[in-house]
This record gives sequence, structure tokens and C-alpha cells, in this order.
Amino acid sequence: MATQQDMSPPVSLDSLQAGFPTSVLANKLEQKHLCNICGLILRRPYQAQCGHRYCSGCLKRVVSSGPQQCDACVKEEIFEEPMSILIEGCAFPDNAARREVEALPAVCPNEGCVWKGTIKEYEVMGKR
Repeated sequence: MATQQDMSPPVSLDSLQAGFPTSVLANKLEQKHLCNICGLILRRPYQAQCGHRYCSGCLKRVVSSGPQQCDACVKEEIFEEPMSILIEGCAFPDNAARREVEALPAVCPNEGCVWKGTIKEYEVMGKR
């Protein structure tokens, strides 16, 4: 039987977290792996109808107060209604991006620690 320590937090709690710190990435940081809200490495990525990606928790927080303009579309000067409006239910889990991010090489950000693995392993270790 799994102990409380081994169990992951409920998805509802886990999905509200912002992204992973960029300091854990072992390789060169690519813009496509970053959340367009928090600027961190995507955690449970969602893709909006405009094509921009967000951590599930970041997107939920933003749309919880109603429809919002996609700031990434505005910054890129490609804002187009209604595609660039973030609303609840108009984004989907980006499982391909999730698998890609979870497979990225990671290192321990703590000084003196020599742990190496993947973002997925880093996340699992953080839940212990």
C-alpha cells in the first residue's frame, strides 16, 4: 500500500501550480517551453485557440475572472478577435507539449546537489 508520502497531490491542487523554474533546465531554454503568463517552464500545458501555450493553473487563474485578451497575441501584434480572447473551455490540454516538456533534461537547482534527470522526475521528487 502506498504511503501518504508516495502519493501525488490531487489533480485539482496540482493543476493550479505555476510552471517549473527555469533553473532546473539542463539544456538551452527554448521559448516554446515557456508559459505565456508566468514565464516559467510549462506545467500541464494547455493550448489556447490562438495557439499560445499556458500552464493549466496559470490559464485557469486568468480566465476565472472572465474573458481576457491573449497578451502573447498582443505582444506579437497578431491580436484577432475572437481567436485571441482567452475564455474558459476554449483551450485544450496539449499532451504532445506535455510529453516534450516532461522529457527535458533537468538538474537540481540547489548548490552542491548533483542530481540529474528529467522535468518529470524533478516534479515527482518535489511531491515527496
